[in-house]
Amino acid sequence: MAAILGSSLCVLLVLLLIPQSPLGRTLHRHLVERPLERLAKFERHHLINIAIIAAAAATGGELIALAGPELFGMWALDLAIYFDAVLVTYALAAVVMARNSLRYTSLRWRRGSRVRRLVAARRRRQRVARRRVPQSANDDDDGPALPLAA
Repeated sequence: MAAILGSSLCVLLVLLLIPQSPLGRTLHRHLVERPLERLAKFERHHLINIAIIAAAAATGGELIALAGPELFGMWALDLAIYFDAVLVTYALAAVVMARNSLRYTSLRWRRGSRVRRLVAARRRRQRVARRRVPQSANDDDDGPALPLAA
């Protein structure tokens, strides 16, 4: 344990103090750049595959021992691709539902503004109608037919 810790400390000191030396450039290339290049090539199904294999190995590894590592690896890859397809389908369904809800909301919003305009126009017409002098039921009488109670 002390040897690993000491080696790591030496590598860290070389990378921090003399990064432009040939040893520093080599360590940087092999310990920083190459792992990042490999990590950039990872896709979703690779990460799902790693998670499935790690979960199976953590449960005791009986399936790996029974089926063999090659068969288990192929099974895990198929399962990872299946999970990836399910996640993509779920994401597409969520996008479609969000788009439909936005369409519905915008239609309701537009319809609501149309209804508000119609209601406002109706109120204006009613205000104009209230200003008119009431006509009596009988042309001979001057006032309304029934007296209004105060």
